[in-house]
Amino acid sequence: MENNDIIPGEEWGYIDEEGNVYRKGGNLFIEKVIGKIRGQDKSATLSFYIHRFTELEKRYEELEKKIKSENNKVKYLELVRKMMERLPDYDALGNFDGLMERLKELEKEIMLIQDQRKSSKEELCNKAEELSASDDWKNTATALMELQEQWKKIGNTGKEYEDTLWSRFRSAQDKFYERKRAYLDKLEKGYEENRQQKEELCRKAEVLSNSTDWKETHEALQELQAQWKNVGYAGREYEEDLWQIFRAAQDRFYAKREGHFKELDIEREQNRIKKLELCLKTESLSDSTDWKTTHEELKTLQLEWKKIGPATRDHEDILWQRFKSAQDKFYENRKQDLNENMQLKEKIINTVESLVYSTDLKEAKEKVKNFQKEWKDIGPIPQEYSDDLWHRFQKACDEIFERSREEYRHKQADWKSNMRGAIERKREQIKNLKGSIIHDDDLIKRWRYNISGLYFSDKAEEILNTLEGKIKIVEDKIQSKKDRIAELEASIRDMEKKLKEEE
Repeated sequence: MENNDIIPGEEWGYIDEEGNVYRKGGNLFIEKVIGKIRGQDKSATLSFYIHRFTELEKRYEELEKKIKSENNKVKYLELVRKMMERLPDYDALGNFDGLMERLKELEKEIMLIQDQRKSSKEELCNKAEELSASDDWKNTATALMELQEQWKKIGNTGKEYEDTLWSRFRSAQDKFYERKRAYLDKLEKGYEENRQQKEELCRKAEVLSNSTDWKETHEALQELQAQWKNVGYAGREYEEDLWQIFRAAQDRFYAKREGHFKELDIEREQNRIKKLELCLKTESLSDSTDWKTTHEELKTLQLEWKKIGPATRDHEDILWQRFKSAQDKFYENRKQDLNENMQLKEKIINTVESLVYSTDLKEAKEKVKNFQKEWKDIGPIPQEYSDDLWHRFQKACDEIFERSREEYRHKQADWKSNMRGAIERKREQIKNLKGSIIHDDDLIKRWRYNISGLYFSDKAEEILNTLEGKIKIVEDKIQSKKDRIAELEASIRDMEKKLKEEE
């Protein structure tokens, strides 16, 4: 056969008598079987494997384009090497030697960048290691920070170098900062114990500064002053500040003690005037018949009395007896009003008890809520009847509310049952749709298999168009079914959420 009769693809491979498809060897690859003939058409089979190589080249070109556009190309080195590693095993026909050479060039380009970054970071490591022995603490710390900023700008060197280089660089920094810490620790060692002791004395003095136990606190502060004199120097940074804190705490206590004794007499006189005013207000209310309002006002006056401190000794007891007598007079008059309140509450109880067996529970519940509010507004009744009446009223209310809740539970049970039934029906629809999709997928696979076995002929294109049209129709149906499944699943989730919220 002459060269112009070579079937496209035979320059890269051939098909033997048994139908095995071979890829020819090259400079970098050995000859190997990559598949079997499809049907009887050698040209179609070879075209299939050439197409596979074309797709592989496209993936390479996309990768190459992406790498060219990236600043950090090193991160793709491993991906390029994996493609080189897998290339010999790829079943296709094409210029494998050429593609491998292109991959090697790309690898070489990335490795050049990697080497440049590695060299730059090694230089930074050398500088950091030189600085790690410096005793110029301030300037060296600044220089190390600048080196670290340079490190960030260089970029990643890849996993085979990055961790080792960073560990070396970080180790040099740590060595310097450990030496710096040791120096500062040594410098501070002489002052640390004194500083801690004086800080503790300051804390104790500040706690005592809030005390109102005047005698004992005065003695405690004198003891702290004696201890302060026996403690040594705390360092230039702390000594004066600590003394100011310690002295200010003492000053606060003594200023407060002096003011306390001056204000004590003034305060007791003010308390006498306040309590006298409360007595006058209470006496003005003692004849009131506005039981509820006056009772609340008297309670407020009682709270005010409790908040006021003691008056002068010769007035305290007299004022209290006057205040209490005025209240007693009002509550004696009020006692007769309690029986009327009791009658009103008994009337409410009788009405609520009559509603226990009502057939309109919704209306009964609303009425009970109104009666509960009315009950609170009526006011107190004689103490000996209060508990019994309240228990009767509460029991009747509870029975109505319990019947209402039971009726609600029955309605909820029916609703939940209907919801679960609807969920099951939707799940059955999903199951049927998924089964239908599997059937459609099988049809598509069978048609695509038929397409792969077509010979090149006049009718082949017509058959191909027909099959592809059918595939498109069925694929659209599959998508519609998937959309319906998504709608059903969303509906199920919504219904299950509602069920969960009601549990």
